[in-house]
Amino acid sequence: MTDRNGWSPLEITPGDVGAAATPEALVEHLDSIDLAGLLVREKAVVFRGFKVPGEGLDPVLDRLLPRRLSYVHGNSPRTKVGSNVYTSTEYPQEYTISMHNEMSYAHAWPTRLAFYCAVAPETGGATPVVDAALWLEALDPEVREAFEAGVRYTPCMAARASARAGRTPSKPGTGTRSTSSSRRRRPSGAGGRATA
Repeated sequence: MTDRNGWSPLEITPGDVGAAATPEALVEHLDSIDLAGLLVREKAVVFRGFKVPGEGLDPVLDRLLPRRLSYVHGNSPRTKVGSNVYTSTEYPQEYTISMHNEMSYAHAWPTRLAFYCAVAPETGGATPVVDAALWLEALDPEVREAFEAGVRYTPCMAARASARAGRTPSKPGTGTRSTSSSRRRRPSGAGGRATA
């Protein structure tokens, strides 16, 4: 996950913080640190090896994303699998999702994101993460200047992705589907979005 400028997310393992490899130890660690300061300083953090099962995810996400946003009017098909937790974009495996700023087309976007891997793939599967400021800096000046006045987003990914996957979202315009075990909770104010 290192970009060509040498930046990469800070990786924290149980051994790095003298904790057990359990979700409870991760929650305890998150309660003991200045998470906001850590994220400002490092830009992204990977917590690896804490063995958080899907059913143990909520207490962790409550610390990482205390005000989780629902994925309403999202731009790609996703399934709700928990308390404002959604699957990653449900594209067929042969398609590539280009680098992007999450929900940048929306009126309000998340201040934090969390990604969770329930089942590690046998090959590939890494979610690339880049420092957007370095990414912007790497663009040719002419490209940056061409977009200085702003951009206009026209949502169309959900319809295309659904067609590719051979289905349509259950709620037109939202790009989301709920699972039968999902719980609904309305967020208060800006927050973050979790992807499982």
